[in-house]
Amino acid sequence: MQGLLVTLSMLQAETDPAPRVSAFFDAVQRRPGDLVGVLRATAAFAQCVVGLDDPAAGTSFRVAPDGRLLPPRTDHDGPRLWLERDPAGPLDALLLQHLVRAVEHHRAARRRRASAGSERPGDAAAPSEQALVRLLVSPTADDGDRARAALHLGLRADAGVQVVALAGGGTPELVTRVGGRVAALRWAPDAPGEATGGPLLLLQGGRLRPDDLVGEGTRAGTREAASPAAVALAWPQARVALRFAAAGLHGTSDDRLVAHEELGALTALASVPGEVARSLPDVRALTDLGRRPGGRGLLATLAAVCRTRSHRAAAVQLHLHHSSIAGRLAHAERALGFTLDGDHAITRAQTALLLHHLHAATP
Repeated sequence: MQGLLVTLSMLQAETDPAPRVSAFFDAVQRRPGDLVGVLRATAAFAQCVVGLDDPAAGTSFRVAPDGRLLPPRTDHDGPRLWLERDPAGPLDALLLQHLVRAVEHHRAARRRRASAGSERPGDAAAPSEQALVRLLVSPTADDGDRARAALHLGLRADAGVQVVALAGGGTPELVTRVGGRVAALRWAPDAPGEATGGPLLLLQGGRLRPDDLVGEGTRAGTREAASPAAVALAWPQARVALRFAAAGLHGTSDDRLVAHEELGALTALASVPGEVARSLPDVRALTDLGRRPGGRGLLATLAAVCRTRSHRAAAVQLHLHHSSIAGRLAHAERALGFTLDGDHAITRAQTALLLHHLHAATP
């Protein structure tokens, strides 16, 4: 919990620490948040693991002092709230008393929201796998909702997740192919995106490979999340990687699968407003070039020469004679208004190509 300036151990030397403990929980209850936020604040305050298990409510959490969600413990009957400390501290009974009240305060507030019809996403009982996946990537869901979704999906709270954004079809076949070799694969066909949704995969215990992409048009962008709790942050980054994959600048099978981590500073190009990118003279020239007869081939030639810096290497990559490359490149250079005669010119052309493809081929 942000702003936590004192821990339980610091209060034990005080003559009467009870008012300070009470004030701490008053502050916890005043702050907007969810049930996991209450447990996180308490774990940090108590400097020990805090657990809550209520089978009837479908709630089971264990939170470490550093805020990590730990695997739940369900080896007992009935609802239970506990501190994992042995032996118990002198203030633990007082702390648990206040924690019970804080949990009940949260649940009462939740019941009021439900009665008013303003309950947050993820509060319905027994949601489908697709609904749980959508909830996990939703930027508006709270930590408790995400933790419950991950639990229902069978995702380990202490393990990383590869978040995959897909485009171009072939998703059911890909799920069948990959599902047999990873520990867990969960997916939704229409997860929320920046503008339009697209298929979303969550993988644990394995990673997507280029040869998993079935069909020529299938593209994928990935981002690693440290845990299911971080999936909502990784999803828009996977979508950015998918835009680079959809651009298909390299023309090889490996380039159909792009990892956000490998893009580095190039991701800044994806954040340029589309109208700004399309208004740049170099990008406008490429757009006009692409609309001419044979324009796609001219753009592919320009990209291959920028990438390889060799007419012969570009010809091999495009399966053309090197003399054809020279003619196509001259045509592209006339459209751009400059020649690829040095590092600056090549970087300028590559940047224009990326901006053109990113803002013309957003999935």
